[in-house]
Amino acid sequence: MYLCTMFYAPDIATLLVLPDTEAQHCVRVLRKQVGDVIDITDGKGFFYKALIVEAHPNHCEVQLLETQIQPLSWSNRIEIAVAPTKNLERIEWFVEKATEIGVNKITLLHTQHSERKDVKTERIQKIVVSAMKQSLKATLPEIQGMTAFKRFVRRPFEGLKCIAHCNQGEKQLLSTLLAGRSGDATPNTSTLLAGRSGDATPNTSTLFAERSGDAMPDAMPDATPDATSDTGENVMPDVLILIGPEGDFSESEVEEALAYGFLPISLGESRLRTETAALYALHAVHVLMSLRKGGITP
Repeated sequence: MYLCTMFYAPDIATLLVLPDTEAQHCVRVLRKQVGDVIDITDGKGFFYKALIVEAHPNHCEVQLLETQIQPLSWSNRIEIAVAPTKNLERIEWFVEKATEIGVNKITLLHTQHSERKDVKTERIQKIVVSAMKQSLKATLPEIQGMTAFKRFVRRPFEGLKCIAHCNQGEKQLLSTLLAGRSGDATPNTSTLLAGRSGDATPNTSTLFAERSGDAMPDAMPDATPDATSDTGENVMPDVLILIGPEGDFSESEVEEALAYGFLPISLGESRLRTETAALYALHAVHVLMSLRKGGITP
C-alpha cells in the first residue's frame, strides 16, 4: 500500500459500494475502470483490497479480495482537548497534522477566554478523513464538537490527565512527567505541586492549558496512573492533555482542573501558539511512547 490512493468507505464490508464523493473521485477523476483493484479503509481499523465490478461516478461497486487488520501504531490512548483559535485555519492545520501523527480523540473546548463559541465540525471531519487516507492509517480519530470546559473536565478518564497553562504555580515539564523514572510510579499531584528545589516555573515560559468546570469536588480524586505494569514493565498510561486559548485558561479553570485530578504541566521555555502547543504535546507523547516501546528509558 506504499504509494496507493486510499479510499474511505465506512460501510464497505456490508454495502460493497463507495460513498458518492469517493466514487466520483475514483471513476471520474482517477478514471478507474471495471477490473481495476483499489485500496479502501473503513476508518475502523481495517484495510481492504477490492476489485471494481461496476464503475460509475455515482455508483462504484466492488468485490472485496482481501481484508487486513491494521492495529494502531501507538500502544496507549491519546486525547487532546484544545480551545479553537479565532482563525479557524490554524486549528484545522492542527487537526490535520494530529491525525497524520496519530491521535485517538480531539475535543474542541469552550473556555472562559475562548475566541470562538461554536465550530461546525463538517469541514474538520473532512480534513480528518483526508489526513487519515494520506498517512495510510486505518482508524479515524474521533472529533468531539465544542464542549463546555466545566462539563469536559468532570468526565471520567482512566489515565494521566494534564493541563498546560501560563499562570503562576508549580508545573513539571510534560516530557519529564511522561518519562518518569525507570520503574517508578508517575508522580502524583501533590508531588508535582511541591516542585523541586522550591523553584517556581516562570509563567511566561510555559504554554497554554485548560481547566475544568464549576463546583469543586469534596475530595480531590487520585487519577494519576502508575507508570509500571503489574509485571514491573515500564509502560506509559493513557494520556489526556488540555490546551487552552490564546488568552490562556483562567485561574479558576486551572484550579478546578487540578481539583479533578489534572496535573499542571509546562511545554518548555517558549510561548507557543495554541495549535503549536497542541501538536508539540502530541508529538512528545509519541516520542516517549516509542522510546518505551523500544525498551529505552528516557
